[in-house]
Amino acid sequence: MCYCCCHAEQAISIVRGMKSLEVMEPKPALFQVETSLKSGRPPKWTLNSEVLEHSAGVNIDRQGNLHSLCFTSTDSSMSGPVVFVAGKSRSTAQLSVKGDLCCEFAPSPRVVRWFKGRTALKLSNKYTMKREGKRVELIIHGLTGTDAGQYRCMAGGSQSTAQVKVEGASIKSLFNITMVCHLANHDHPCLCVTAKTLKLVKHLEPVDIEENGTATFSCELNYVVANAEWLVNNVRLSSNAINRIQHMGTMHSLVMQKLRPQESRVTFKVKGQIWNYLKCTIKKTPELGKHINILVLLLSPERPAVFLRSLEDVVGEELGEICLQCEISKDSVTPLWRKDGTVLTPDDKHEFVQCGKCRALIIHSLSKNDAGQYTCDLGTSQSKAKVTVHDLHVTIVQRIKTVSVLESENCTFECLLSHELDDEPIWTINGQVVVTNSRIQLVNNSRIYKMEIRDVVLSDAGDVVFTIKDLSCRTMLFVKGEQLCLMCLFCPFEADIKILSVFPPLEKPVHIFRDLLNVKAVPGEDAELSCEITKPEVTIRWLKNGRPIRQSPKYEMSIEKNLARLVIKNASIRDSGEYCCEADGVASRAKQSSPSLCMLWRPKKESLLH
Repeated sequence: MCYCCCHAEQAISIVRGMKSLEVMEPKPALFQVETSLKSGRPPKWTLNSEVLEHSAGVNIDRQGNLHSLCFTSTDSSMSGPVVFVAGKSRSTAQLSVKGDLCCEFAPSPRVVRWFKGRTALKLSNKYTMKREGKRVELIIHGLTGTDAGQYRCMAGGSQSTAQVKVEGASIKSLFNITMVCHLANHDHPCLCVTAKTLKLVKHLEPVDIEENGTATFSCELNYVVANAEWLVNNVRLSSNAINRIQHMGTMHSLVMQKLRPQESRVTFKVKGQIWNYLKCTIKKTPELGKHINILVLLLSPERPAVFLRSLEDVVGEELGEICLQCEISKDSVTPLWRKDGTVLTPDDKHEFVQCGKCRALIIHSLSKNDAGQYTCDLGTSQSKAKVTVHDLHVTIVQRIKTVSVLESENCTFECLLSHELDDEPIWTINGQVVVTNSRIQLVNNSRIYKMEIRDVVLSDAGDVVFTIKDLSCRTMLFVKGEQLCLMCLFCPFEADIKILSVFPPLEKPVHIFRDLLNVKAVPGEDAELSCEITKPEVTIRWLKNGRPIRQSPKYEMSIEKNLARLVIKNASIRDSGEYCCEADGVASRAKQSSPSLCMLWRPKKESLLH
C-alpha cells in the first residue's frame, strides 16, 4: 500500500460513534458509525471478538463516510460487544438480545405470585423472583428434566401461563431458565418455552494433506451460535493470510494453508452464552460452557528430500585438500557421510559444511588412505563419488647454482622444493656420495636443502648433483688453485713467502651437464629448447638436422650465465626435426643432440563452429 493511503487511514477519526442496543429476539439490530474521512480499505466489524463478514444474516454497508452493520435476525447468543475499527480509530457498543413472556395488568397489583402447575413457588436456591416496575422475572436454576411443565404468573385476578419443555432428559443441573412478564391490562395467551441442547450435527472429518498443502475443516451445529473458535494444539486461531475462519449460519469452517509436516490437534469449540431463539433465555453454567469437537490432524508422510545436484568424482594430491559438494531440496536435512561404508564424523581431517541447501565434505591433509568411494546419505536417497589421491607433485622451485671459488675458500649449494618431503636427499660430487663430516655439512630445513663446503680443495671441483625421490638437480663447482713461482725456490727471502702465479691453473674441459628435452609445440606458438653448460665463456652453435642455424627473426638465441636457449618463433610443421647444441671451448668441444621436435595439430576455434 502506498504512503498516502496509510497516512489517510491513520488520520481517520470517529465523528459519530455507535450506540448500545437492546432488542427482543428475533428483531433486527442496526449499528451505524460516521467517520471523518472515507477509508481506503474496508473497516473491520467484530462481535464478541469474532470478525464479521457479509452473509445472509449480516449486512455490512458503506455509503461515503457512513458505515452500517445490520443483523437481520437476532438471537440471545449474539449478545456481546460490537466493535468497529477503521485505521487507528474504533467505536464500541453493547448488543443485548432478550426473550420475554409479557402480560399486562391494570392497575399494577401489589402482589405477584408464581406457580408450577398448582404448586406455589417460593424464593429459594432453586427459584429467584425479581420485579422492576412492570417487569417481573422467574429464574429457575439448575434446569433438569423434572422442571418441565406449566408455569403461571398471577397478579390479582389475572394470570399469564407458559409451558416449559426440556430436551434431553439426561441433562442435570446444566441450564438456568428465565421467564419474564410485563404487567399490562390483559391476559397473555400460553407460550411454549423449550430448552434445547447444543449439538454437533456434522463432525470434523479426517483429511489427508501433503506438505505445503491446504486443509479445510468444517462442522455444523443444530442452531446458530456466534461464540465459536478454532484451536490448533490448544492455540487459538484468528483469520489471517494463512488461516481463514468462516461462519455461515450453523456452518463453521477453517481453512489452513502452507502446512508443515507435524502432528496437529485441531479443535472446534463453542463457548460463552447460547441463547434460544424462542423468546426464552437459556444460560449455560460453566460445566456446559464449551462444546468441543476434536480432530487429530495427521499429515501424510513428509515429502522426501532429493538431490538437486549430485556428488562428482574428485582428484586430489597428497597433503592437499578436496571438497565433495552436493545440493539437496531441503535445507533442514542433515545428511550422513560415509567412506567405503564407514560413517564419518567431524574431526581435524573431515569438515562438514551446511549452507542453505548446499552440503559439503572437506577432507584436509590428503593421503593415499583417503582414496575410495564417498556417500552422502539423506535417508531416502544417496549420492556417491570417487576420490582419487595422486602422489604429491613436488617440483624444484630454485635449482642449485654454479659456484666458482678459490682454493681454501668456503661455498654453499642450496636447493628449494615446492613441498616438504620425508625422503632423505642425496648429494654427490663427481659421482661420489657426500656425507656430513668435519669439512662438509648437509642441512635440511623444511623445503630448503643445503650443502656447505669449507676449505675447498682442487679435488672438490666437478659435477655437483642433488637428488631426492625422483627429482634431480645438477651444477658445477669450479676451483681455482694457487701456484708458486719457480723463482721462489731460489729466492733468498724467507721460505714462507709465496708469490701467486699470474698464470691461471689448468681447468677441466667444458661439457653439457643438463640435456636437451623433447619439445611438443602447437602450430603458431613459440617452441623453446635449452641446455646448461659447465663454462659460460664458450661459443654456442645450434644445428637443425646437422645444419647450422643463425640468429634471425625465426630463431632467437641467447646465453644467460651457463644456460643456452633457442626460441623458434611461430613454429610450424617444417620446424620439426633434430636440434643440436654445440659448445666450443678453449681445450674441448661438447655436442648435444635432442630428440625430434614434434609438432601437434590443434584446430582453430572457428573450425569448431562449422
